[in-house]
Amino acid sequence: MKPGLVMAVAVLIAAFPGSATHDDDGPKATWPKAQYDIFNSNVNSKAPGRGTDISTFEVLWEYHWGAAQSAPLSVADLDADGMEEILIVNDKLGDFTPITAFSGPLWSYDDYGRTRAYSTPASTDVDGDGTLDAVFGLESIGGLYAISGSGELIWSIPTSGRAQTQPIIFDFNSDGVDEILFNYYTIQTVNDKALPSINGVLNLANLRGEVFWSYIQGQGTTDYAPVLVDLDADGQMEIVGGRLLLKSKQSETCALCWELGDRTYGTVLYGLGLDFLTPAVDPINPVVTEKELFEYQLEGLPVRSPMAADYDGDGEMEVAFATTVPDQWNDTYGGELYVLDNGTLHSYLPQAPVYWGVATMDVLGDTRPEIVLGTIEGVEIVGYTNGGFELLRTFDTDSGYMISGADFDLDGTLEIVVGSVMPSSDPSIDAGRVTVLDLEGTIRYQSPTHPHGIRHFVVVDVDTDGDLEIVMLSSNGYIFIAGD
Repeated sequence: MKPGLVMAVAVLIAAFPGSATHDDDGPKATWPKAQYDIFNSNVNSKAPGRGTDISTFEVLWEYHWGAAQSAPLSVADLDADGMEEILIVNDKLGDFTPITAFSGPLWSYDDYGRTRAYSTPASTDVDGDGTLDAVFGLESIGGLYAISGSGELIWSIPTSGRAQTQPIIFDFNSDGVDEILFNYYTIQTVNDKALPSINGVLNLANLRGEVFWSYIQGQGTTDYAPVLVDLDADGQMEIVGGRLLLKSKQSETCALCWELGDRTYGTVLYGLGLDFLTPAVDPINPVVTEKELFEYQLEGLPVRSPMAADYDGDGEMEVAFATTVPDQWNDTYGGELYVLDNGTLHSYLPQAPVYWGVATMDVLGDTRPEIVLGTIEGVEIVGYTNGGFELLRTFDTDSGYMISGADFDLDGTLEIVVGSVMPSSDPSIDAGRVTVLDLEGTIRYQSPTHPHGIRHFVVVDVDTDGDLEIVMLSSNGYIFIAGD
């Protein structure tokens, strides 16, 4: 494999300390730029400079943004003042608002009008002025937008469909200049209902906002960003992603689709290779051809993005991917965990039905990453070796809606961070909280239960003081920062 790529995700995280770092070439993109964690987009913590006692955590700041929220958040120091901003795109109105930790909104941008948005903002220096800018997509009206750190529109790329996943910013052709990978899907009406059409589209754009490559993937939505991994050890990253198939029962059905109401659901795990023409005639708009590597049709819905790591320690990268099969009427779940290893797809049926959380991290500290799976009963830690799965630990917590990890106390062992959805006294909403567990399953920290649920969180040194904090976002627009 490509030297330097075969390592545990925990090592990857530690290799990028701090937040937006600066060097002679200007600021580097902060999380969630792809190289912070190119194998796993579901572990989002950044390494601190010193340790902290997670048992002393408390809620340090609470801010009501005032908007119902389902879109994920990210962080970046957009105004270069040493304090991270929390980046949120309003999923109901579409306005993009960086919120300075422990203060409030930096500014807000909404010149494109009211729209829905589910895209996690990415950040890099788009305009070359030495400060970070934000890049995100819009759902209802479509389009990819680059907004400067001062709140001005740099450029926008119109799309013919919904661009609702996190853009990936990466130097795909290793020429020293980043490109932006983003996807969208169009909408068609079937039997008077809006259903995704066959046109899911992947795109590459340069930092000037010009698309130089597009690829029609085929039927299916693109709700989660793909992952980048060098599968064939040629020094070029391949794209691995999951697409949700969604069809009406009256339309052509797929072999493994799962039925709910008047629709059928299924998932496609795909791999795509890119080949850049060299030498490039135009370095800004290179000529790119694609090669379809694999496509597997699976049962259920995608559980976040695929992940990749050397799970079995054989020096080659494997891809892990999970699906879930919820039933909205009786609350039962199914789903499986899959590992693609050297062209063979292996599956694992968890002890408890899969919920929505999954992450890859070296939680045992043995330099080989494990898969941490969220279930309706808590957490399962699963190891993989040469086609075989081993259930290593189970922890009974709240349901595992979102999973992450961080070494809060710098003892060399990751703690597991679980965002949960729980029943509420109001049957129309779900409550939620964040729990931090050590390797023995001991609860080191548990946030207060929020009646509207903790939809998303990130673990990050948000105030750049050297200690990690947990930034949480509730479904009704509250931001909480927990730390010591």
